[in-house]
Amino acid sequence: MGFFIRPNRIRQFAVVMLCYTLIASTFLYYYTHKACYGDRCKRVNLISKDFDVSTRLPNALAGHRRERNEQITKLHDIGANHISDMTTKDLGLIMNFHKINDYKINKPLKENIDVKTHCKGDSVKETKASYKRTALVSSPGSGNTWTRHLLQQATGIATGSIYGDGLLQRGGFKDEYKCFKANTCLGVKTHEWKQHYPSYFSKGILILRHPRDSVLSSFHYFNGGLHVEEAKPHLLKTDRWVRFAKERIQFWFDLNNDWITKFHNPLYIIFYDKLKADPIEEIEKAVKFLNMTITETDKMCMEKNIQGNFKRNHKTKIDIDTLYDADLTESLNKRVQELTDAINKRFPGMQVALTAS
Repeated sequence: MGFFIRPNRIRQFAVVMLCYTLIASTFLYYYTHKACYGDRCKRVNLISKDFDVSTRLPNALAGHRRERNEQITKLHDIGANHISDMTTKDLGLIMNFHKINDYKINKPLKENIDVKTHCKGDSVKETKASYKRTALVSSPGSGNTWTRHLLQQATGIATGSIYGDGLLQRGGFKDEYKCFKANTCLGVKTHEWKQHYPSYFSKGILILRHPRDSVLSSFHYFNGGLHVEEAKPHLLKTDRWVRFAKERIQFWFDLNNDWITKFHNPLYIIFYDKLKADPIEEIEKAVKFLNMTITETDKMCMEKNIQGNFKRNHKTKIDIDTLYDADLTESLNKRVQELTDAINKRFPGMQVALTAS
């Protein structure tokens, strides 16, 4: 009696082998990153800068879907007439094939692709040519360092300072003093007003924060906290705080009023409240004032490092209302109103955003 194999077993074996072939082809496709476009195929380097994720990859996946669907249709055609002869194991294999491929095609692309974007803020440097001096002015404690950080992240151009702060130089402002001397800074930090500044600076950016908050922040700096820490809490209950607050409220008004009334070159005001609420929008406006632009990529890069290295670390909860007695509060309100009047006189219609936290 000769060796004999039943036809239905041959058909089952053929279907199973076809499934294995399709599965192997699918894995081979993904491991070799082979993308097909119409009738031609070529290899794609997923991390190449020339690879446009938004257009080429979806087209490749669409092409693969069509190919996969055609293969599955053939599979259905082969097995349709013989489904009754298939075992439960064979049917499970085919259903699992569908499940695996649907997951691989439809899962989020970001899990598979790592597109590295170069951010300007990752390599801050001086400008190659001499830059018109722009003052970055504020009363201490008003967010000058943070503003500098954001400007550097948006443009990749270094900012400087007339003070040469070594701590800042080691923490992200490597050209702190160098670019100031060489006139290659995007802007130069100062907490002062001097008579020669109108001829020394071509432009100015004034950062304004309500004195109730900036005076307290300044007290932290000058009493042991420097850029990121706080002064000892008990110092806020001493005469040292009261004397400091009286002096600094007046200093806040004098400095800002001098720049608004005496600096007749182009001046742009950044209100700290607005900067805190939407830093990217406010910095975009400031960059435009400097005759520059930022891209959407620049904005995304800013979001990655929005705070910088010098955000103050508040460990102690302070009831700021208890720090300002009636006399200090009266002085605050008077100076804020006087400065608001000066702003409105120079910039009619400007919305003055000076609100205490």
